[in-house]
Amino acid sequence: MAKDFYERLGVAKKASPDEIKKAYRKLARQFHPDVNPGNKDVELRFKEINEAYETLSDPAKRAEYDALGMSGGGGGRSRRSAAEEESPFGDQGERGFGDFWDLFGGMGGAPSEVHLTLPFREAALGTSRTVLLPGDAGKSPDKVNVQIPAGVDAGMAFSVQAGTGSRRRTIRVVIDEVLPDPLFRRQGADLLLDCPVKLSEIHFGAAVDIPTLDGESRLKIPPGTKAGQTFRLKGKGLRSPVSHETGHLYVKILPVLPPTVPSSLEPCLREFDNHYPPDFRWKGRS
Repeated sequence: MAKDFYERLGVAKKASPDEIKKAYRKLARQFHPDVNPGNKDVELRFKEINEAYETLSDPAKRAEYDALGMSGGGGGRSRRSAAEEESPFGDQGERGFGDFWDLFGGMGGAPSEVHLTLPFREAALGTSRTVLLPGDAGKSPDKVNVQIPAGVDAGMAFSVQAGTGSRRRTIRVVIDEVLPDPLFRRQGADLLLDCPVKLSEIHFGAAVDIPTLDGESRLKIPPGTKAGQTFRLKGKGLRSPVSHETGHLYVKILPVLPPTVPSSLEPCLREFDNHYPPDFRWKGRS
């Protein structure tokens, strides 16, 4: 039976390049082996998804695929030239943030494409990955080291040059997913962090060591700080790979009680209740 690449991606045969790209990214996140370790069925599904996308995302390959009647529909369709196909990423003037990096390093012919899922800190700080690319006919795959710049995020794509001489080739790297971090949340180039503090620290004030991507920084909490108040640590965010500007770390203060409160202190907690104003919960509510 012929392979139906459109069915694999769950799109119609008349799907636009943008629809194909969105469908692929959704499935790639769902079936990526890094988030389904040890699942052979998922690994096979991921390979099938990539095989389909490799053909349907390339205008020339898709036109040939459609013309040969390989889409599982039984009949062939008229061949379209590559110029008639809309690029999955639009014109340069219409590029989204996620595809900005396709503007550099794209020389050297049709690129090989690799898709990566990265841990949060590797995406934030930069890393390198060894990837396997198809070799010449009858030869083993090529091992290529790819440098991942700091600050990448899910959905970003960029091109790099690898190899030397006749073996030099263009590699298009797509970041499919960045795994969550137990401490930090990302908002553009800024980082968000919840900081648990003791009741005494917000009442009397304190100096707290705050984790950052490059070590610890000392944050002074003024006396009388309110729950939910946010402080900024300038320049402790991410360096944007697009604007090359560095974001900030925003620290939100969250008072917490100790894991256990001895019964001897319960009267003290009850006494606290006598000092809350009547409208403390919904202040300003009419």
